[in-house]
Amino acid sequence: TEFGYNRSMGRLANTSSARLSRRAASQNDSERAPKQQESEGEEEGRKQKQVSRQESNGAAAAVPDSTRSEEKEDDSLAAIEAQRTDVNRIASLFWALATPYWKNEVSARWALARVLALSGLQAGVSVCFSYVGRDFWNALSTKNVEQFQIEAALFFGLLVVGTPVNVLYAFNRDKLALSWREWLTEAALSEYFSSRNYYKLEAFGGADNPDQRIAEDLDAFTRTSLLLFLTVLASLIDLISFSTILFSIYPALFGVLIGYAGFGTLTTTRIGRQLVNANFKQLQKEADFRYSLVRVRENAESVAFYGGEQRELSTIRERLNLAIANFRDVIRMQRNLEFFTFGYRYLIQVLPALVVAPLY
Repeated sequence: TEFGYNRSMGRLANTSSARLSRRAASQNDSERAPKQQESEGEEEGRKQKQVSRQESNGAAAAVPDSTRSEEKEDDSLAAIEAQRTDVNRIASLFWALATPYWKNEVSARWALARVLALSGLQAGVSVCFSYVGRDFWNALSTKNVEQFQIEAALFFGLLVVGTPVNVLYAFNRDKLALSWREWLTEAALSEYFSSRNYYKLEAFGGADNPDQRIAEDLDAFTRTSLLLFLTVLASLIDLISFSTILFSIYPALFGVLIGYAGFGTLTTTRIGRQLVNANFKQLQKEADFRYSLVRVRENAESVAFYGGEQRELSTIRERLNLAIANFRDVIRMQRNLEFFTFGYRYLIQVLPALVVAPLY
């Protein structure tokens, strides 16, 4: 009986303690619920404030990001245009493109030596013509019949010698430029079709209008580079040859003409510097315009089938307008340059007389 009682009391105590614990837990839950709701409300408020703050920051930063992208694009274009007028960069690119032909082709070196020899003969003929012309007019002014006849005979003799020299010089120069273009074009075509470079240029970019660069730019590069080199060489030879004549006539005249030539070169380079980028852009825009016409010719059937005449015509007109607008800039820059070069060319006709006039 006592055991049963104790067992019953134990159950009752357990039941009472369980009830008390559930009651206390419910009270704690009822007390904790408002606090938890308040904390959850505060957390939700903080999240909403953070989201609104991020949205406001993003909205505020949208305009500056676009502005910064435009500024970066302008800076990149300015950097590219500056590279086109960088003398060191141009010289290194020229050397890398020009030297392989002369290193690999022995016949090219012999042809260049032949052209240089003819260039030297041409300069010698010019110096002889200068001396004969001087003595010819001196004999005429002094009415020296015998000397006049001698100088006239020398003049016709130099004409007989100088004509084939000048003709052969121009012939061998153009022939060498053509051989250089052929070799360089073959090398460029090999690189263009190797490793599917033609596809990579079209898919990933890297060079615009590769057809124009191979067909026209290489031709202009070889002809202009060779002509420029020979012109500079001939100018140096003439400078050395005629400087002795000028210095013997009047040293001050020699110094004035050297200074005048240097001033003209520096000023022309300074004024015409913008033409480098303008002419480069003109080549690009003309190539884009020509490509749009070629595209219509190659896809004439598709354009006619789908009725895309107006779309293609709109594209062609847009590229034509871009080419014309850029060429207007070229004309304007050339006008500014002509303001200087026109007077520079005519002033040289009277400058020697102005320098020598005080002697008389």
